[in-house]
Amino acid sequence: MTAASDGRRSRTLTELQPYIERARAFSGWTFSDVRVRHLDAPIPWDYEAMARERAKGARSVLDLGTGGGEVLSRILAGSDARAVASEEWHVNAPIAARRLRPLGASVVRADSTRLPFLASTFDLVLDRHEALEPAEVARVLAPGGAVITQQCGPDDWPELARFLHKVQFDDHFNSYQRGFAAAGLTIDDARWHEGRVAFETLGDLVYMLLVAPWSFPDFDPRRDIDALLALEDALGAPGGGIVLTEMRIDHLFNEVNAFPGYRLTIDLQQQLVLTPDGATQIAFDVDAHRKQCLLNGYDDIGLSLLKADKIRAFEARRRTEQPWLFG
Repeated sequence: MTAASDGRRSRTLTELQPYIERARAFSGWTFSDVRVRHLDAPIPWDYEAMARERAKGARSVLDLGTGGGEVLSRILAGSDARAVASEEWHVNAPIAARRLRPLGASVVRADSTRLPFLASTFDLVLDRHEALEPAEVARVLAPGGAVITQQCGPDDWPELARFLHKVQFDDHFNSYQRGFAAAGLTIDDARWHEGRVAFETLGDLVYMLLVAPWSFPDFDPRRDIDALLALEDALGAPGGGIVLTEMRIDHLFNEVNAFPGYRLTIDLQQQLVLTPDGATQIAFDVDAHRKQCLLNGYDDIGLSLLKADKIRAFEARRRTEQPWLFG
């Protein structure tokens, strides 16, 4: 390590220290102080506007992973719905409770994938960037209710994987659709958006990596300083900043148990789930061998009979080569 590079490391760590300290004191779920600009077209939907419109006609609303209640408080403006929010982090739960109490909403500390609520309780379930379990959400959703969720894509900020250990998440875009369809909900809308963003400084990026650590759970700015300097050099934008690709997905599901006779069509050949009107098609994966067995009706015996000629030839050869086995 040269003296010049030692100097850069020391200088950069000094510059990062205020961001590290701010991350240690982080609470709530708002990032207005993170300096980031969008380089491509913005997300083509407005999650808050969609949720606010649905909340106006709802009697009961559940918000999963509410953070500090910042987004839900804006959604509930003008709504008379009885609202409940879940938040698992012990730091954020009381913050959300204080913010939402004047709006008549309550906060429950709970894992969003194991909900402590009775079945068919909520007309509207909201989820912005929180893990969920489709069957569990469908269980607490009232007949005729709706689910709106916006999630980060499975490979958000893919450029960082060259420099830091990155956890690969499931493909929520398809897995949530399959899960909700299997639970009896219909998909009204499903969209995917990718766009480049530029974090103004390395500090802004480090702050985000520290306060949202699930994608980079092993990240340590001091230990990973060489990787940070390398990505700053490699991903720096001509106009300044560090350029990364963000992925966002949006879903709107409606509960259909209230409609007797509703049927989904499974097209195994094309590997698609189809709604009755054919307007929504959801792709699914299936093992190629299993698919052929299902399409042709093969069980274990049927698979064996496909090789009947080879079996007969083998037995004939064995009678010739090992006659003592046949008495």
